[in-house]
Amino acid sequence: MRKQLAHFFLMASVLIWGTWFGGQFFNWCMIIPKRLSNPPESINAFDIIPTEGDFPFFMLNPFFFLISLTAMLIAWKWAKDSRKWLVLTTFLSFSISIVLIFYLAPLIHSTDYKVNEESLPAQEIIRRVAEWKTGNAIRLLFDFFGFLFSVLALRTWTAEAAAATSDNRINHNDAHIQSESIQKQTSSINN
Repeated sequence: MRKQLAHFFLMASVLIWGTWFGGQFFNWCMIIPKRLSNPPESINAFDIIPTEGDFPFFMLNPFFFLISLTAMLIAWKWAKDSRKWLVLTTFLSFSISIVLIFYLAPLIHSTDYKVNEESLPAQEIIRRVAEWKTGNAIRLLFDFFGFLFSVLALRTWTAEAAAATSDNRINHNDAHIQSESIQKQTSSINN
């Protein structure tokens, strides 16, 4: 049961990382070039678009960490070579969450807010936009590696868990054969 749970969380980690990376790649290719093409006007124009049920995207990142951490803790017993991938995935998810929550999200929010309030000079807005783009590019690279490491963790761990199960079956069969052999020898001695 614990192996199935570990496998579930490892699969969930891959699914969440893959979805997140795909969404952030789309954001990088399609949204950011339009939204940040000519600040502050392009930001104001983009912010006029209604967003029904908008959810702060950065709130999803702690779930990456929790799922990666849970997968690592449950899968650790059967992990050997996959331990490095489990640790790297968990470390990356934690690092990205911290950077996003305490640096990128406040930068994006404050830039949006101050552009809409027209309380920043254009040069400061342009500087913040450049910082925003750079931060997003770096985060996207780390998102890619998080996805890659989660796939490697799942792949390596699955092979290790299957080998451990196979070894247990072989050991169980060997013990059963030895037990039968001992019983035969004992019965032949008694006769």
